[in-house]
Amino acid sequence: MKRLLLVFCLLSMIALSGCNGSGGQSSDTNFLERFRDAMNQISQNNAQMSQGQQIQVIPVGGMVSQQVIESQIDGDFKGWDGETIFKLTNGQIWQQSSYAYMYHYAYGPEVTIYEANGRFKMKVEGVEDTIEVVRIR
Repeated sequence: MKRLLLVFCLLSMIALSGCNGSGGQSSDTNFLERFRDAMNQISQNNAQMSQGQQIQVIPVGGMVSQQVIESQIDGDFKGWDGETIFKLTNGQIWQQSSYAYMYHYAYGPEVTIYEANGRFKMKVEGVEDTIEVVRIR
């Protein structure tokens, strides 16, 4: 599940920046500043990766979120049904915060929890959908 999405992040920033196709210029005056910040972040990530650290960057609305939690469900996973509580092997406990129902059985699937638009979303290995969650512990 670990992946590096830096190129996608840059493409997302360019696509969301308002480039109008006329020489690549944007009406957004902050675009160059955001682009420089992203490039600096990539340089920092490359330095960390060369030291053996793994970095995952997820594009969120044209901005970069590095608050990513990767763990596994502790035990049986049977989907979600409205207020499902998820215990992770890293000791954290998360609860479903948006209503949805989905059944999928797996034992100890990997999960990725990331911040998007001020909310946390959880992606479970083998499940196409994501669900909004809040951390309980």
